Amino acid sequence: MLSKVMILKMFDYSHHINTRLLDLAAKLTPEQWDEPQDIGRRSSLHETLFHVLIVEEEWLYLCEHEVTRFAFRQIENYPDVAALRAFSDETYTIMQSYLEGLDEAALTTTVTGRPPGDQVRTYTVWYLLLHTLFHSAQHRSEAAEMLTRCGQSPGFIDFINHDL
Repeated sequence: MLSKVMILKMFDYSHHINTRLLDLAAKLTPEQWDEPQDIGRRSSLHETLFHVLIVEEEWLYLCEHEVTRFAFRQIENYPDVAALRAFSDETYTIMQSYLEGLDEAALTTTVTGRPPGDQVRTYTVWYLLLHTLFHSAQHRSEAAEMLTRCGQSPGFIDFINHDL
């Protein structure tokens, strides 16, 4: 099933790039980690990477459990790169297991939930999975710019060069 293979590869790429950004963030000073930035809607690299990771978990939760669970994690519980990296790896393990179990019927199943600040909506699972990937890509780009400004450019992070 091609769609499942594509989704698995895209989420593998997403986790790989999240990890690369976190590894580079570990080279920053605590001040650089939490320094306010003028990029995106989050004020620091810390907040941006936290946002990427929790939103991935939140949308996955809706797909898997058919119920929303937004904003239940607090950034204070993830004060450093090590905490975010552990959370990222844990979420990826859960995500991989879920994605491996998908078939065409599961990908076209609908789920209903209320995104933060929005109305109740119904989505297909494949749509939410793609939204998760694109959302993460947007904020990873912001994080990459922040890292570059701190002398830690992640380099070329396009999907095409991701060896799968």
